[in-house]
Amino acid sequence: MTRWAAIQARRRTMVLIVVALAGMLALAGCGTEQGTGRPGTSATPAALSDQLEVTGKHLDQAIAAGQSGDMAGLKVAYQDFNVIWMEIGDKIWFKSRESQIAIQSAIDNVDRELYRPGVTPDKDKTVQALQELRRVVTEQEAKLRGT
Repeated sequence: MTRWAAIQARRRTMVLIVVALAGMLALAGCGTEQGTGRPGTSATPAALSDQLEVTGKHLDQAIAAGQSGDMAGLKVAYQDFNVIWMEIGDKIWFKSRESQIAIQSAIDNVDRELYRPGVTPDKDKTVQALQELRRVVTEQEAKLRGT
């Protein structure tokens, strides 16, 4: 490699590093309170419980699909639940760590049943895990509402 080619390669590497760092800094600030690095906590417990209520509807759809033997429908509804959970999980963490941990633990149980590598999910065990998750979500929703 010539000296000129080595300088150009080094320059491209530095540009990529700077671009990557700038992107990371921009993403780190998204969805956070100004200067705190924490997810926006302006969401009230009632608003979070409303969002949990919506996740519960997706869980109800997943349970109904599983009970009827429609595992594809179960997975779609559960993925819809997960999309919302990914949006509110951190917010719940900052309002009530106990609630977030309880829900995440129940999610982990569903994931273990539904996504075992190389194994077809057991319908009954998956539905049971979903029903337990639904129970936990309902319980934590009530706690966030203060009822």
